[in-house]
Amino acid sequence: MPQSFSCFAEGEPKPQPRPKAARRGGFIQIYTPATAKEWREAVESAVKDQKASESLEDAPGSIFSGPLSLRLTFFLKRPQRLMRAKDPDGVVSHTATPDCDNLAKAVMDAITDTSVVWGDDSQVQDL
Repeated sequence: MPQSFSCFAEGEPKPQPRPKAARRGGFIQIYTPATAKEWREAVESAVKDQKASESLEDAPGSIFSGPLSLRLTFFLKRPQRLMRAKDPDGVVSHTATPDCDNLAKAVMDAITDTSVVWGDDSQVQDL
């Protein structure tokens, strides 16, 4: 059994949207907007591809059980307000929306949906 699992999902990170409610006919319907769908699909694909490349496709169920530690790094577009010639080059810390906890929630939910890394994101004890 592997001690660690690492992968890279290409695309623009999107936060997990909050559930919304809408009145349809005489009923209230709760739904989750699809704004993060493309990002979550990229994460799911990266996780499944990495599992296959590590020859773990024969491993039954989840790779890890018990408490886990998860490390995430997000690369976001540089804000337009920092694109001027006088602004510093290189990496700029992100201090606006989307919040890192909502970005992490989208990734953790996508990983949970794959059923190949863990059984449930409640196993993540350190983020």
